[in-house]
Amino acid sequence: MTLLELIKLIKIDFTQGLINKDSGSELEHHFEISSKEFLNYCKKDFKLKNRRGQINALTNAKRAIDCKTDEIFLSIGLDPYNFPKAIEEFISISNRANSKSDIPIKLKFLQVINFAPTRIIADVRTLRNKLEHFYTSPHEEQVSNAIELAELYSNHLAFRESKIPSPKLSY
Repeated sequence: MTLLELIKLIKIDFTQGLINKDSGSELEHHFEISSKEFLNYCKKDFKLKNRRGQINALTNAKRAIDCKTDEIFLSIGLDPYNFPKAIEEFISISNRANSKSDIPIKLKFLQVINFAPTRIIADVRTLRNKLEHFYTSPHEEQVSNAIELAELYSNHLAFRESKIPSPKLSY
């Protein structure tokens, strides 16, 4: 049974979940371009030490974060672009949900279950949106922070690649 099937069958209070290390399980999904590849691109771009490098580094850092997020959901049987109503309802009644309306539901869900720092990820997304939609050049420190977050996020959640067993929810 997948997590999606379980969520549809019963109501789970994810705030009461405990993440334990478990051998043999994997948390992965393979895309043609991986989150690790985007992370490598952003590091190389940033080393250029020029405006073009910073712009590309920021964009690739956001791609690394987004790709890793989608890998997480797809690996547990959830479509990151089509959440069941049960998850939306769970987020709406949670006292841990971020109230900002511009944060995607998938990030809100990760925050509610204590899986990822949604506010910090949202800040990177906002910085990239300012670049893409208002043509504002990011500052070097902002780009550096975005890269560090992407690296932390990708490496922390890369259970199979780092030989660390994936988390298992215990109730």
